[in-house]
Amino acid sequence: MTQQTQSVRVAKVSDVAEGASLCVAAQDKALALFHVDGKWYALDNLCPHAGGPLCEGKTKDGVVTCPWHGSQFKLDGGGVVHGPAQVDVKTYPVEIRGEDVFVTLEQSAPAASPKPITLAFQPTLDAEHPFVFEGFVDELLQGLKFPFKLYGVLPFVVLAQSSDEIDVYLGKVHATEVDLQALSGVMAKLNEKWKTSITYCLFLTTQFPGVMLLNIRGPHAPMSLENTIKY
Repeated sequence: MTQQTQSVRVAKVSDVAEGASLCVAAQDKALALFHVDGKWYALDNLCPHAGGPLCEGKTKDGVVTCPWHGSQFKLDGGGVVHGPAQVDVKTYPVEIRGEDVFVTLEQSAPAASPKPITLAFQPTLDAEHPFVFEGFVDELLQGLKFPFKLYGVLPFVVLAQSSDEIDVYLGKVHATEVDLQALSGVMAKLNEKWKTSITYCLFLTTQFPGVMLLNIRGPHAPMSLENTIKY
């Protein structure tokens, strides 16, 4: 199947002086637009290491440096030049039409809608299998209502539950270092109060393209995330 694309106007040529950059948005994507040495480049704005804004980074010799932790990426192609980032940044074709700047994006398929589940509970807490005790899960979900650095409080949806893990739909977000620290704090607070040992991880799934899921895990959660919880 041929991937469809769409050109989206993101700025005027006069908005980005030679050697400058601009944060722009197109189809719910945050992009970093650069005008360097007479050429134009568009990259995903969020650094894959911790979500730093690449549009605020300095450029030199065709490379942009993330202002947060110093990861470096090629403007042409988005390849990693220097860590701590380990993943390339996605780039997009740029076209100048008269006084306007257009970026070509792939048209994404309609996103699958998350369907919340009805949670099943037991009357007492088993610290080895904590996610079937209502009081524990209620406190967990309340703890997740903190403002993510780039998005504010997320309208998360619980997709699946077992006695050993819960999957939460976060949406199309990038988790920053600050967010990871907040998530770790939520887990630590619960573990201290309830004498549990829950942890978490963030992952992507083909069922919800581009969407981040939060997997909260008890001590007996399966080692593999694949096919452990059905949506």
